[in-house]
Amino acid sequence: MLSFKATDLTPLQQKPGGWDNEHRQNRRRILQQIAAIRGAVNGLMVEVLEGQIREHVAAGGLTAEEREQEVNQVAAVLRSYLK
Repeated sequence: MLSFKATDLTPLQQKPGGWDNEHRQNRRRILQQIAAIRGAVNGLMVEVLEGQIREHVAAGGLTAEEREQEVNQVAAVLRSYLK
């Protein structure tokens, strides 16, 4: 598990010899974790949306009005998520 200090995220003035190696490595690890979290959340969102579309929007036995309501709900979630 990644652990970091608040100072790892705080902008520091660059030292005359450049950033120290530990500082660069800490920042790199934090960015990698953020990217991994973002990827996981995006994957989860795709799975949930696919389930919603298959089970509700494409479900048999819906009236045109019910189907339109389901489509509008999915569209609202997509608009909110993609902002």
